[in-house]
Amino acid sequence: MKEVFIVEFEERVKEIVREVVNSILNDKKSRKALLFITGGAVNINEIFNALSEIDGYAYDAVISESASNVIPETLLNSLRAEVITSKSQMTSVIKEANIILIPVLTRNTLAKAALGISDNLVTLGIQEAIMMGKKIVAVKDSCDPNEPVNVALGFTKNAAYNQMLLEYMKRLGNMGVTFIHSSQIKEFIGRAASEKKDEAVFKKKEVSGVVTRNDVSVMAEKGEPLYIKYGSVITPLAMDYIEDNGIEIRYIK
Repeated sequence: MKEVFIVEFEERVKEIVREVVNSILNDKKSRKALLFITGGAVNINEIFNALSEIDGYAYDAVISESASNVIPETLLNSLRAEVITSKSQMTSVIKEANIILIPVLTRNTLAKAALGISDNLVTLGIQEAIMMGKKIVAVKDSCDPNEPVNVALGFTKNAAYNQMLLEYMKRLGNMGVTFIHSSQIKEFIGRAASEKKDEAVFKKKEVSGVVTRNDVSVMAEKGEPLYIKYGSVITPLAMDYIEDNGIEIRYIK
């Protein structure tokens, strides 16, 4: 009788463990990222390799015609994303997504998004995501005039044009878009779904990752220098606050 009880107990424990494991796996799979992919070429191998290595996300993707022509099919397929081709489906996915990611933001798409132009499914989707107040992250490598690859290609010699691009980035930043470099994808996207929208990304005096206006304003109340780790991203609103309030920044390794 005792042996029967032990066997039944062990079977019940195994059943509970299976239920817990399935629950965890289903929770991970429920994290959804919607990708708006345009036809840039800067650092695309690094970008897509990083995205394919992130666990816990199910990807949906809206792919522009230029992206299909410029980005190798092997890279697009590596994401195992469901490709969206209709407006109605896209709107539904935007509402459900935990995060909106623009892994390749070209100068063309940057300008259209900043000016509210929606002449294709990608720009329309970005516009809808902004209006819905979704968490949007854009990889800036292809459009950033300060990106070393763009400098090396000779595409940053016109100061006025560079300033225009930076102003477009600032405008989107004011709308809630966070800009990151391709080297920060795994660190930032990997933890983004579990963070609250307005949660600070720092503890004590040290700030790293993506530095927001909220982070800076809290630190500024202490009247002390702001210590920021190298490689961190300061949002446009945070930079404005730093400049307006004369906050001292010290970069640390």
